[in-house]
This record gives sequence, structure tokens and C-alpha cells, in this order.
Amino acid sequence: MSLISSTFVIAVHDEILLQTGVGRTGCHIEKLESVLSRIDQQMYYSNVSDIFEIAAWFGIAISKGHAFVDGNKRTGLAVMLTYLEIQGVTIQEQTGLDDLMVDIVESQEEHELLAKIVAEFLYELSII
Repeated sequence: MSLISSTFVIAVHDEILLQTGVGRTGCHIEKLESVLSRIDQQMYYSNVSDIFEIAAWFGIAISKGHAFVDGNKRTGLAVMLTYLEIQGVTIQEQTGLDDLMVDIVESQEEHELLAKIVAEFLYELSII
């Protein structure tokens, strides 16, 4: 069972669309469940336990998973930051994370490498 449920992710997505007024609603629940399962698998089979790497996995997997009609990157970023908040880590606003998430989604690199890059970036932001 994922640390973050599909119901929670959908609620975050819907709130983002409501607040911004940008994007179309719609979720492929099977894709979202698959995305969240991938995160669980990384934690279990690859022994991922670092909170920054887990947060990065949420951001990357949701952003690249295309479970939503619109707002995948925004939702991935929001869930990633929410996961860190739950863990007691606050990331400053205006940190370049928006641009980083766009670069990540466009990247052809393996998810594992991307997670490490984002985790390092998040860690650095948290100690500033």
C-alpha cells in the first residue's frame, strides 16, 4: 500500500485545477494505481528509504505517468512537496522546481537516475 493514496493524488490534482483554472479534469485510475505501485516497488525491491528519493519518485512517477488528462507535472510536483511536508521538510518557494519537473518529464533518462538528481536537488533546497 502506497504512502500516498490515489484518492489523495486525485484530490490534489482537482484542487490544483480548481485553484489555477487551467486544465481539463479526468483521471485514468488504473494508470494512477500503477504509478503508485511503481513507487512502492522502488521502496521495497530497491530498498529506497531516503525521504528525498521517495519524494522524487512521487514527483517523477506522477508527472511521467500521464494518469491525468491535464496537470500531471503540477500534480507530481505538489504531491512530491506534500510528501516532504508530511516528513517534516519544507522546501522554499521559487526554487526552480517547476523548470526541473518540465526537464524531467522531457528527459529520456531512466527513472532511477532522475530520482537521484531530483533527490539531490531537494536535499540541497532543504538545507538552504
